[in-house]
Amino acid sequence: MRVERELVPILRVGATAGWQHVTFMDRDDRFAQAGADVVLDTRVDPNLPRNAVFARASWEQLGSVGPTVGQSRTLRAGWERLSRCCSDRTCSRCARLRDAADGPLPPYLQPLLGGMPNLRGFRAGTLAGDILVAYSAELIVPLTSPLSVGKIGLSAFADRGDGVRRG
Repeated sequence: MRVERELVPILRVGATAGWQHVTFMDRDDRFAQAGADVVLDTRVDPNLPRNAVFARASWEQLGSVGPTVGQSRTLRAGWERLSRCCSDRTCSRCARLRDAADGPLPPYLQPLLGGMPNLRGFRAGTLAGDILVAYSAELIVPLTSPLSVGKIGLSAFADRGDGVRRG
């Protein structure tokens, strides 16, 4: 179950509650989960944001998976227009992701490092762990008009990430 409320156009809060039954490899687990999150999003166009910030912070409590485990996730991203050195629509993006549990997680709940969400150029699941940290820097150069239906552009990026397994 999820509830969400927009407080002002750029700020949303939400809460989740659920009951899970997971069969994975040799495990058969049942557990409750409850969580809350807050999102700040100043992007006008999520596909090509400029001079914008996106931040999300969440906390989730997982019970009955051995000991109770808390899991926090933060994602911060910012876009800055680079009109002084490039075209008016060129922008840079910097982002930081941190996904951390305060105890060991079962394998099916461990965050995955790799793929488009956090470490491009590496296969999704390159590393799984109880703590995941990833950084990204990107230069975005659109080649088509923002008013066109299809958007074409160039992107150069550098990603870095790591994960830690407990227990």
